[in-house]
Amino acid sequence: MNWDFFAKIGSLFGGKHMEIGICDDEKAYCEVMIAYCQKAFAEWRPDFHVFHSGDEMLASNQQFDLLFLDIEMPGMDGISVKDALQDARRSDKIIFLTSHEERMREAFGANVFDFISKPIVDAEVERVLRKIKKILNRHTVTITVDGVTKMIPWDKILYVEAEDKYVSIHTTEDNYLIRQTLNEWGDVLPEPYFCRCSRFCIINMNYYNQKKNEAVIGDKVIPVGRAFKKGMIKSYQEFLRRKDE
Repeated sequence: MNWDFFAKIGSLFGGKHMEIGICDDEKAYCEVMIAYCQKAFAEWRPDFHVFHSGDEMLASNQQFDLLFLDIEMPGMDGISVKDALQDARRSDKIIFLTSHEERMREAFGANVFDFISKPIVDAEVERVLRKIKKILNRHTVTITVDGVTKMIPWDKILYVEAEDKYVSIHTTEDNYLIRQTLNEWGDVLPEPYFCRCSRFCIINMNYYNQKKNEAVIGDKVIPVGRAFKKGMIKSYQEFLRRKDE
């Protein structure tokens, strides 16, 4: 996948902002991870959400760009939390904190990015944070709405729709109206994972139905314009090929 497209979006939408969750029953480790992240992600002005149990974290319904999760906690442990997030189709990127390496095999999952062993070693944390920062840089776009910047993972974008001099960005969490053009978004959302289906809309190809020549996203049906049909079919075939790689 050519993630270089996403580097362009920074110049359009300015600085970033991220939500970081830390779930650990040991207060000292929460404070240590905050200090590391403040240094590593300073330019993204992170907000920190600290929890001391898995039950408390899930009850918050807060979604995170990055979640540090202890494996061993009273009540619901980190692996159960990971499974609950996966069942809810959440895309929070998880980094496990653990002194129980024998449980790492249980901890693997679609959203599990890496592991940091306890007691924490500077070099290990710095390596993991450099790695996740590179991924977040490539896999997200940022927008500014009413003076507030927000980081949006690309896979949460359902479709982008033109509305006069604005575009409406529809995501799995919310909708955002910003003063940009659809052409600008077409330049930064990478084909064939996103494709323009009409003069007014770009869709996430995960939702395209080639037989019906439309995208169904929730309750909304987005038809493909006649002039765009041939290009959509070609893009969809390439999308399926890359998806299977």
